Amino acid sequence: MSDRIVFRQGKLTFLSPVEMTDLDRYLLWMNDRELTRNLDQSYICPRGYEEDFLKVQQNRNDKFPTDMVFAICLLESGEHIGSMGLQRINYVHGFATSGAFIGDKKYHRQGFGLDAKMIFLEYAFHTLGLRKVCSTAKPFNYASLGYNGRCGYKEDGRRRAQFLVEGQYIDEVLTAVTREDWEPLWQEYCHNWQR
Repeated sequence: MSDRIVFRQGKLTFLSPVEMTDLDRYLLWMNDRELTRNLDQSYICPRGYEEDFLKVQQNRNDKFPTDMVFAICLLESGEHIGSMGLQRINYVHGFATSGAFIGDKKYHRQGFGLDAKMIFLEYAFHTLGLRKVCSTAKPFNYASLGYNGRCGYKEDGRRRAQFLVEGQYIDEVLTAVTREDWEPLWQEYCHNWQR
């Protein structure tokens, strides 16, 4: 196990604050065309940009942040494998937007994203008191749409022809999960999980 802070712990993963030692992994992931094809990013990510991003995350001191980012780490080894964030948190109306990715491809499609998302939503709903968490995806991002669906996200609509991908305009799929739809899934998740 690493010496990372365990902010929230799941069956397979834990969420931890991002660290400057994560910089090289983020640079690798954010410049991997195969990975960023699913994200809203179509530019080269320079070292300075990612370094500034991590510095901002590390130096937050606001009591009610509107954005937060966590490293997704393997429970057994502490290895940093991805990222999960909550953006545009609206404490008055009780909603926010989530975004996540497993950057290390050898851990794709093994349940790590699902596990991290469930403990992340537990924090969003039970600690922050949100009532709804939104997300977006490109229609070919089956992994994201799939594990979000298993966490209770449902399609809210689409933004037609939103992104230019490989010469074609494609839709953006808008999804959201409410606390009441997620709660029974969380109870079932906990029932099958011996803490």
